[in-house]
Amino acid sequence: MNSVIEFQNVSKRYGNRWALRDVSFTLEEGKIIGLLGPNGSGKSTIIKLILGFISPTEGSIKVFGEKIGQAALSRIAYTPEFNHLYRWMRVGDVVNFVKSFYPDWDDGREAELREFLEVDYALRVRELSRGMAERVKVLIAFARKAELYLLDEPFSGIDPYSRRKVVDALVKSLRAEGETILFSTHLVHEAEKLFDYVVFLRDGRIVLEGEADRIREDTQKSIEDVLIEISAGEKEGR
Repeated sequence: MNSVIEFQNVSKRYGNRWALRDVSFTLEEGKIIGLLGPNGSGKSTIIKLILGFISPTEGSIKVFGEKIGQAALSRIAYTPEFNHLYRWMRVGDVVNFVKSFYPDWDDGREAELREFLEVDYALRVRELSRGMAERVKVLIAFARKAELYLLDEPFSGIDPYSRRKVVDALVKSLRAEGETILFSTHLVHEAEKLFDYVVFLRDGRIVLEGEADRIREDTQKSIEDVLIEISAGEKEGR
């Protein structure tokens, strides 16, 4: 099986603070990997490194077997943590504007996601709830036939109904097609059923990783409960 992302001994420092320390992992094609940890554990830093927004202080990163560059980035769809939508535009206009940039846009998948996620194209972005804005971002990312999807905290601050809709959309539209997804979150209750492989981060380091089913079997706990223990360990160490 081909490797889509490879981190080898990657560290990232901001001034005197290390955001990541000696991180190594591989994301294989057709897998959904959960990048899990409390806020500030280094998850978003990993996403930014993959996208080339920042450079590692130490170590190496390969995407699709090569160094990060425009050719590799064109094969990635991304839902950022911040709200990047154009607030004065109608949702339908935003979608039509964005799709013009991507030759891999799938109109059929867009229509399916629009219906399933209950996205109203007539609304202006400024009128959207946080949960609905997140659903629009998910639609924009997953309407593409990309080779890698990056989700950065897609559940942060949104209502339980929207979280369920997002997860169900991923299961319905993507799991059946064997897509490759890196899913960064600290809220795993709804998403746990998606993960093939999980990487747990704390204080910028990997503290546990492995096949999701194996970790459940070895610990006799859910992935959510393992994350709670890891997060509690971080607080106790401070």
